[in-house]
Amino acid sequence: MGDFLSKDEGTFTANSLNDMFSAGNIGATFAKVEELRKTFPHLLNPANNPGPRAARKQTVRFAAFLLTDDLLFSGIYPAPKFRAWLKWLTWVGTQTGGQLRLNGTNFNGTASQLILQVLAQALPPGGRPASGGVVFNWTSDPTGNQFGITATTTPQFSIDVTAVNVSHVNANSDDEDDI
Repeated sequence: MGDFLSKDEGTFTANSLNDMFSAGNIGATFAKVEELRKTFPHLLNPANNPGPRAARKQTVRFAAFLLTDDLLFSGIYPAPKFRAWLKWLTWVGTQTGGQLRLNGTNFNGTASQLILQVLAQALPPGGRPASGGVVFNWTSDPTGNQFGITATTTPQFSIDVTAVNVSHVNANSDDEDDI
C-alpha cells in the first residue's frame, strides 16, 4: 500500500483478521464486541446521522483500536506496522471512489461504511455472530491506481480489498495528519 501498507503487510493484516473473525474464533470476537458495546453502543453498528464526536467512535479505525487493545508493544513489531494499519483505516474512512460493491451492487458511501455494514450484519447487537465467520482478502492492483472493496453477506460474509498504491495519493508527504 505504498506509504501505508506494503502488499506483505496487507496480507499479514488480512490473515490476522481472518484469525480473529474465523468461524472458530468469531464467537470470542463477538463476545468482546458485545462487552465493548456496553460502553460504546454503536461499535460496529453505526447510528444514523451521528454528531462529529459520536461519528469518530463509530469508525472502523476506532473498532480496530478497541478490538486489538491486548496487543503488546515493545517498540518493535507490531507497533510501527499497527500504526500504519490504523493510518490506512483512517484513509479508507474517507474513500468514496473506486469500486465499492456489496452483494454485487454498487455501494454509495465510504469504503469504511461498507466494511462496517458487513461487520454489523455478521456481529448483530444482541444477536448471534455469523456461523461461518467473515473472510478477508487483500490484493494489490498491479497498476497501483485502482482501489476497491467487494463485500458479500450471503452465502458467506467476505470483505475483499484491492489496494491502491497510496504513495500516488500522498506522494510528497509522509505526514499522517495529511490523510
